[in-house]
Amino acid sequence: MLKGDPLPASDHVVRYVGKTKVEDGVVLAVAFQRKPDDPRPSVNWLNAFGDVLTTVEQVERVRRVIHLQLGGEAKFAEFCIGTVQRRAQEESESVEVRFDPQPETDDYPADNSHAEIVGLSDSNEKVISEIIADSVLELHPARSPGERIR
Repeated sequence: MLKGDPLPASDHVVRYVGKTKVEDGVVLAVAFQRKPDDPRPSVNWLNAFGDVLTTVEQVERVRRVIHLQLGGEAKFAEFCIGTVQRRAQEESESVEVRFDPQPETDDYPADNSHAEIVGLSDSNEKVISEIIADSVLELHPARSPGERIR
């Protein structure tokens, strides 16, 4: 797969969500909106690690490569790309998740699971972010139990 290629609709991704964007176990739509330093919200492609691994094992691999310091109460919100795309089409909107691998840095290993949510604009961001939030399948702890902060 090349940088910029759309990920398969059948695949799953996770978005890192800080503790302030989760209320009573539900991810707030704002967690999927653009930010000035993140115009295409980042996600991690679970299937990049292979389909033979369990979801728990795939999330553990994300923890090893993600280019972020993971908060102790933060979560990874998992969703299926195709579910979001179908629900967006029902609202006459379009959204894709595109492959965007991150190179190794002094602080982090290469991240070949990194991808971006593409298609958000001023006119559709609220609708799309609500669709994604409503499509979350599971919340995974951002840090493994007993994991030390890097």
